[in-house]
Amino acid sequence: MSFLIGATTITMIMLFAFGDGPSGAQTPSPPDRVVDAKLTVKITTALLADQRFSGKQISVVTIGAATTLRRKVDAEETRGAAADIARRVEGVGEVRNELQVVPPTERAQVDANDRAISRAIEQQFKRDPQLQVVVIDTRVDAGIVALSGQVPNPEIVARAADLASTVPGVRSVKNELSSTARAKPE
Repeated sequence: MSFLIGATTITMIMLFAFGDGPSGAQTPSPPDRVVDAKLTVKITTALLADQRFSGKQISVVTIGAATTLRRKVDAEETRGAAADIARRVEGVGEVRNELQVVPPTERAQVDANDRAISRAIEQQFKRDPQLQVVVIDTRVDAGIVALSGQVPNPEIVARAADLASTVPGVRSVKNELSSTARAKPE
């Protein structure tokens, strides 16, 4: 379950059909998705209630009691506070703090760079015969690329990460792609 918190809105994206998990994660069952959604709402509400996050946009993703925080924040203190708030929510098992610290004076330039990196990765994927036929979600936060989605085989998982890492400005690639290929029985 994913939520993006903002100044006046909470946008809920529920991906029941395909899941929203990291590499190799199983698609949660409907009851698990409900638990994940409830935890995400609790965390989002706790963040919105804290004055430090007024107007901040933080993506909250919860899968199997593991919560991931993503996007950009203004200071290391804000980054740490967000993780602390999430950890205090009852039922949260693990918090992955992937928030990137970007000072306000650098935000416009970093956002522009991230958009350029995202477009360059998209172009790389469109030119590659293996990748032009698959759908890969690409997020870029301060040069950190996260790839997610399902692809037909492990070779495409590796190819996507390799290509993304060659794009100028990419600091690192978090490969959250999963393969739909099943292992051969022995």
